[in-house]
Amino acid sequence: VVVLLPADGPATASAEATAGAVLRAVPPPEARPHVLVVEDEGSVRELMAGALERHGFAVTAVGSAEEAVGFAPGTYDVLLTDISLPGMNGVDLAKRILGAAPAARVMLMSGYAREEYLTPADDLPFIGKPFTTRAIVDRLRSILAEPPVASPESRPA
Repeated sequence: VVVLLPADGPATASAEATAGAVLRAVPPPEARPHVLVVEDEGSVRELMAGALERHGFAVTAVGSAEEAVGFAPGTYDVLLTDISLPGMNGVDLAKRILGAAPAARVMLMSGYAREEYLTPADDLPFIGKPFTTRAIVDRLRSILAEPPVASPESRPA
């Protein structure tokens, strides 16, 4: 932890360089992958958002699928949604997003077994709760590193 306090007197070149180095260590907002987190449990949502932000992600966190559909798929890089949500569940949300934007990246999470909500035909990335910060960060980075899936319209004939 670095705590910067105001200096008594004029700023020195070394203090300005240190402050600049600290700021450059954080990726600029436009370079940070943007994750839309959908989690109905407020405390879990806040913890997850904070952990992802500390690992270089920009995060928008909402409490329901209905709130999430208000964000156009191109305004975030990956949708990370809990499966078990009140109202529309996370699987239906993911399918709705992918129906509108086939190249969208999504990942589902749940404390329940994958088979409770997904069939073998549902080819959607999944992570079981509880998970470590390292596990979720690694999975998100892996998803973001994959090339977007081409939509049927953009595939060569």
